[in-house]
Amino acid sequence: RRVVVLAPGSAHHLVPLQLLALPPGADPELLAFDVASSFANLSESAIGVRQEEDVDDVFALCIEFNLPITVAKRLLRSPELIVRLARRSRNPERFLAFALRVRRAANSDRQGGLIARFSRITRLRFMRLMLGGASSCIDFAVLMASLMVILVDLSAPDHGCEEALRFVGHFLWKRLGRAGLSRPIGSPHFPVFIDEFQELLAAGPDVGPDLERCLRLVRARGISLHLATQSLAGLQKHASSLPEILRVNTGLHFVFRGGDLWDSALPVTGKKRR
Repeated sequence: RRVVVLAPGSAHHLVPLQLLALPPGADPELLAFDVASSFANLSESAIGVRQEEDVDDVFALCIEFNLPITVAKRLLRSPELIVRLARRSRNPERFLAFALRVRRAANSDRQGGLIARFSRITRLRFMRLMLGGASSCIDFAVLMASLMVILVDLSAPDHGCEEALRFVGHFLWKRLGRAGLSRPIGSPHFPVFIDEFQELLAAGPDVGPDLERCLRLVRARGISLHLATQSLAGLQKHASSLPEILRVNTGLHFVFRGGDLWDSALPVTGKKRR
């Protein structure tokens, strides 16, 4: 089998991540929702209702015209550009109203907060290249149909893009989960390896429940999840039932230097079948 390695935190192996490129047959509103959800989880502080509306509109506009997320900051600073695009849009009323809001909010804290969030995503050049330099985004459904092995490395880099990595990791998990759950029951075996999956759980409060759902449902669809982390401590803070879901739905555990009660139930080194 061919192996696909996704390491969005690596500046040397860039992943095609035009997150707003619409896959064939996909719902643009669902894509905008997924990206907006990942964007809202970028920081611990929540975004306001008006900001949510602006985020939805800027992503919808980018999706319609196949623009990368790196353009969003420019759109929020240029209502004139939004107006020009709106006049060519399939939904001009929506985006003309968006342009008016952007013009009225110029230099406000609301607009400045959104622009600052986009700046944190695109601060580093390699992140701008990944998010804006490709014409498409990695398609997990295609990889699964090709029966490739997917290795995902979500370890945090040393060069200060932890927030951007959380944003990308959250979105990739959404894409991976949707692709896995859309497979027919009884599909051919397909392994997915996720290193440092605790980093994935830190990407947003909805990731823990999503992981529980995938652990329960994807096995029947031929997918085996292989999760690696340096510690299992603190899983309850992401989802209260997650430790129990992991115990029940993982068939083989490897534990080294067990620390908490969950780990120490197994040998210090070695393996134990469920």
